[in-house]
This record gives sequence, structure tokens and C-alpha cells, in this order.
Amino acid sequence: MRVYELHFYKTVVLAVHGEVDVVTAPDLARRTAAILDKAPDSLVIDLTGVQFLSSAGLEVLIDTYQSGLGTTRVVVVAEGPYTARPMKLTGVDSVIPVFVGRAEALLFLNFGRT
Repeated sequence: MRVYELHFYKTVVLAVHGEVDVVTAPDLARRTAAILDKAPDSLVIDLTGVQFLSSAGLEVLIDTYQSGLGTTRVVVVAEGPYTARPMKLTGVDSVIPVFVGRAEALLFLNFGRT
């Protein structure tokens, strides 16, 4: 798994690539926790480069979302069978705002619309 961190004013985009599984999920959890410690206004977790998302990865997403409540708005970018499908099948997309593209997520966070 490779993770790239991009900063846009008070929004952080975490672009994740590769596989998010039981081995790599703890690293993703550390990265998201470190970002939340800095209390940005928003965190976009972009999973468009992910080819496998396990239940451990889904748990990281939920934990990150819940940890950000009240300080940092957390959203996810996911599209396709590797990321959006597991989120829909497990109901995670009903807990965390999910967008099909990074631009859509940033528009929502900055202007409240897509």
C-alpha cells in the first residue's frame, strides 16, 4: 500500500493505492490518526487507487470517521467493485459520506453541494 498526503488549505487528501488489508490497515490507521491529531477542517480519503479493501480497511474508515466527529469532516472517494461495492454491501456508505470523485468530495466539503 502506498499513501500520498495532499494539502488544500484546511483540507487534507489522503490518496491510497494498492491493497488495504489486515497487514496494511494498521498503517492507514496511523496515518489517519496523525492527520486527525492536527485537526484539519476536512479529510478526504481517496480510495480510487485501491485494488482490494478488506473488512480491516473498512474498520479503519469507520474509526477515522467517528474520531473526526466534531472537529474534522471525513469523507471517502470510492468507485467500482474494489472499494464502493464492499462499502455498499456492508452499509458503510450509509455511515460515511462517499463520493465517486475527488472533485465531487471537495465541492461538497467546501460548498455543501456536489
